[in-house]
Amino acid sequence: MRNPNAVEFRKKGDSFRREKDLPAAEKSYREAILLDPSYLVAWNNLGLVLHAQGKFNEAEKALQEALLIDPHNVSVWKNLGNLHEEQERFNIAKNAWQKAIEINPQDDYAWKKMGFALLHLNRIDEGEEALRIALRINPDDGFSWVNLATILQRKGKLNDAEQAWLEAIRVQGENETAWIGLGNLLKSIDRVEDAITAYERAIDLNANEPLGWISLAELYRKTKDFDKAIEAYNESLRMDPLNIELLTDLADIYIRMEEFQKAEDNLSEVINIDPNYARAHLMLGRIYYSKNELEEAEKSYEKAVQLNPEDTNSLNILATIYFRRGKLELAEETYKKAIWNDPEFAPAWYNLSKVLTAMKRDVESEKAMREAIRLNPEYNEPLV
Repeated sequence: MRNPNAVEFRKKGDSFRREKDLPAAEKSYREAILLDPSYLVAWNNLGLVLHAQGKFNEAEKALQEALLIDPHNVSVWKNLGNLHEEQERFNIAKNAWQKAIEINPQDDYAWKKMGFALLHLNRIDEGEEALRIALRINPDDGFSWVNLATILQRKGKLNDAEQAWLEAIRVQGENETAWIGLGNLLKSIDRVEDAITAYERAIDLNANEPLGWISLAELYRKTKDFDKAIEAYNESLRMDPLNIELLTDLADIYIRMEEFQKAEDNLSEVINIDPNYARAHLMLGRIYYSKNELEEAEKSYEKAVQLNPEDTNSLNILATIYFRRGKLELAEETYKKAIWNDPEFAPAWYNLSKVLTAMKRDVESEKAMREAIRLNPEYNEPLV
């Protein structure tokens, strides 16, 4: 016979939990356990509210206490699986889902979560098998269809993946995430108009979902429909105004449209947000270089290569700026750094030859030119 006072505290905890008053719920469940340490439901529910508060270690202990009372309780094993999943401990989560499945092989929730864990562990074939079992038990589960579509797409089964995305859309009642997933698939096989339609449908369903706008913006950018891309990027930035990648992508469009001042303004904003974002310095350097503002270009490229010294092309351009500004020794040193990064990079050999000629080191210049021609017999470009 369960202690009636413990039951009362458990019921209070349930009520607080429904009202989202998690600290009060935790306190009530603990009171119930003090009165009845074998109260499985109180231990389980305590684990749930501790999980919801981010107290993961305490939550695991509570759920393990519940399993000591009843090691065959499927619900507790599933709650333990969810706890590990949120911490991205997918291998441990998988073990919890396996226990739940052993107890109840017809539990579609455990099967779909097993598939999700296996997907994240890159055990793709096993993940597909688990998700297909989940769907045989419950063919109307959108989560299973979404993850099956993801696996099929990763395996290159694109027609099957498309059908899985459409099933996800069918059962989820026009869910924007599934439309975005379908759009990504269609974009990958160059069905551009169909991908645009999918992204637009996602936005129609939820105009405040940034991923739909971002996906649409990237596709318009790829197809050089710059006006629509700008509109989509601005919508994305309305929801996430400090997103430096979006701001930089938008600046890239302005550069392509030769609206350099707008690009420069965007990139300056990016650098204010994150002074160590190499891509922004690099693009700002491109703007200054195109405007022949070599002193400013030099500063930007110096910062870019300081942040990313493995960027061979940026080193090559920086060296060319040094050359054009008469800094021959710096130019030579920087071309050699580019070559050190990538000995097969013909432009750096070619440009190094030009610098060495300017320094009247003809033998070395000829050697560098021969190497440039060996790497690219048709290479005959001017500096950068």
